[in-house]
Amino acid sequence: MNNKTLGFALSAITIGAIALTIDSPLLLRFAICMGLMLALSLISAACAYFSARAQVDVSSARALERGETAELVLTVFCFSILPMKDISFETDDGKLYGIEGSFYVNGQTRLTRLCEHVGAYTPDGGTLYLSDAFGLFTFKKRVPSSGREYLVLPRVYEREAPQPDARLSSGSGKVRLQDDASEPSSTRDWVEGDPLKRLHWVLTLKAYDPVTRDINPQVRTYEEAMRPDVLVLPQLSRPDAPQADALELIDEVCDGALSVCQAALEKELPVRLVLRGAGEAELSSAQHFGQEDFARALARADFSGYHSCEELAMEAARRVGATGSVVFILSELTQRGVRAFTGLRAYSGLGIEVVLVGDNPPAAPLMASLESAGIRLYATALKKQAPDAQEEDSEAELYETQDMDGEADE
Repeated sequence: MNNKTLGFALSAITIGAIALTIDSPLLLRFAICMGLMLALSLISAACAYFSARAQVDVSSARALERGETAELVLTVFCFSILPMKDISFETDDGKLYGIEGSFYVNGQTRLTRLCEHVGAYTPDGGTLYLSDAFGLFTFKKRVPSSGREYLVLPRVYEREAPQPDARLSSGSGKVRLQDDASEPSSTRDWVEGDPLKRLHWVLTLKAYDPVTRDINPQVRTYEEAMRPDVLVLPQLSRPDAPQADALELIDEVCDGALSVCQAALEKELPVRLVLRGAGEAELSSAQHFGQEDFARALARADFSGYHSCEELAMEAARRVGATGSVVFILSELTQRGVRAFTGLRAYSGLGIEVVLVGDNPPAAPLMASLESAGIRLYATALKKQAPDAQEEDSEAELYETQDMDGEADE
């Protein structure tokens, strides 16, 4: 009961007491009318409260790009004896929406919400306020969410397609595998420096000429044809940063991964996106997954755990024979991660790119180690901008390559 209702009730009681004291029928009727008004207001507000049915649901657009505005629908139904003076809905984040009142209310109100960060969301509920015709009683009722989710997808920025290993583009098209591969792919002439365990003794002895005593040692090769597949490995780790900064870094990791996939698809290169999270997921364009599928998978990616650069390098090493280039999307770059990437490069010979998001550039020694190993480093500068500036963002070159002096080449 608010102050207005309490004052109205005290006024009715006071007028009734005065009417009985001075024996005034007019004042007594007036006090009775005020009492009836108070009772009708209470009954009307109570009827509206018990009959009220409301729910927040998503509109037909179930997937939006980061920076767009989501439209939610509030459906309200209620019935009252007297017309309702005011029906309002307050969201959990403090936004207030008014609804036209009447005896019978059955309508919809559209709510808006800015999609700031990538992820899967369900519309929040809120509180429905019901006031009678005289504004004496206001009841509030919790409005639930429908539970249906909507996705906020990453943005796509213009960038070059990943480059495979130089041997693939030069025509040799071979990638050397580890020594303990199941079967050798071929043989070749022995050269100085080859380990003895690779000698193919049977073929070597067959080629031996006892007359001239010439011998042509043959060596097993563990190589297979390289493929132009692009393997994209984003780091699905919760950044060690304040909440707002961590969400921005997660957005940039998803934006970077989707941009790489889109650039490869435009060049008609096979793409495989591997998401290491609570449940590992792998999407391949060879299985008819396209840009929208990659975007939806990134929106549902789990960033709650921790996955180091070494784990990503090991994941790429498992797929050496089925890819031509690997792109790592990282929110942090450590010395151990650089050693893992350079080791992968030396072991496999694959084309490797490292995309580092955030505003902190890597240390010069780390950049030098990557450059000496032939690994391309891209440091992004994805700025926090308002949704109105999204068109301007698409025209800017957001991917920059840093050289040894720390200068950025557009």
